[in-house]
Amino acid sequence: MQRFEDWDIRLGAAFEAAQSKPFAWGDHDCMTHACTMIHAMTGVDPYADFRGKYKTSLGALKQIKARGSETLLDLVEDLTEKHGMKEIPVAFAQRGDLVYFDVDQYGAFAIVHHNGIHTIGVGESGLMRLKTLDGKRAWRV
Repeated sequence: MQRFEDWDIRLGAAFEAAQSKPFAWGDHDCMTHACTMIHAMTGVDPYADFRGKYKTSLGALKQIKARGSETLLDLVEDLTEKHGMKEIPVAFAQRGDLVYFDVDQYGAFAIVHHNGIHTIGVGESGLMRLKTLDGKRAWRV
């Protein structure tokens, strides 16, 4: 997967557009948000087969299991491998990279924002900032 030459501008515009979107399972949750950002930077949507196919956390889990994965992290490991996103140490994650956070029962994914100190993800109350170094795993986009 390769980023567009103007990926940084595209990412900024995608973050801006996401600010006003309310949380919605299958449309604007942590994975759809992260993959919307990846799509903006690369033109590839690793999550295209999942969008709009669930409306609850249970529905998301059913979609994950229907594709042969046990957890969201398992699914992301498959998607990142399929799309050539190499795992990197979290401390090396830079703007535009994907980071996994071990929160709640499912975990969460977010995209590194600005200078790498924070990531932006989606929670039930909307966009949220997380400290990148609190992440457990990361992939270069």
